[in-house]
Amino acid sequence: MPRPISTSTHYVALALKPANHDELLIRKALQDALTPMFGLTFANMHLDILTISEDGEGMIIRTGSRSDAQKLIAAIVASQGPLRFSLKKDSPFLPSLVASQGII
Repeated sequence: MPRPISTSTHYVALALKPANHDELLIRKALQDALTPMFGLTFANMHLDILTISEDGEGMIIRTGSRSDAQKLIAAIVASQGPLRFSLKKDSPFLPSLVASQGII
């Protein structure tokens, strides 16, 4: 019987329109999406942008927990900012995202 993966981090693969490589602009857009839904405290949650695709239309983010990832996903779906995010896939296991995104 397979064992569940025990991890404290969760990974989210996102599509981004329009394409962008500026990590600070992307982080600000994510923070702006989180603020109206969850307030200033959660808008400053810990997240890492692990990679941005070469064409600037995809990225992988690491969050501190699954609940943080779920809140991030909810916020980006409802956001109306200049950068539009859409969920590709999320997982507690990074290699499952990397293989499906064709990054390696």
